[in-house]
Amino acid sequence: MVAKAPAFDDEIADTLFEMEEAVFVAHNVNFDYSFIKHQLQQSKF
Repeated sequence: MVAKAPAFDDEIADTLFEMEEAVFVAHNVNFDYSFIKHQLQQSKF
C-alpha cells in the first residue's frame, strides 16, 4: 500500500509549508503529529 506513496521531502513537505496558517486536526493528534514532526526534522527544509 505504501510502495507508491509520495516521498515526504519531494511532495509532502512543500504542501505542509504552504499551509502555515492551517489547523492540524487528527483523531489521536499526539501519535499522528509525532510522525509529521519527525519527518519535518529529517527533511531538507
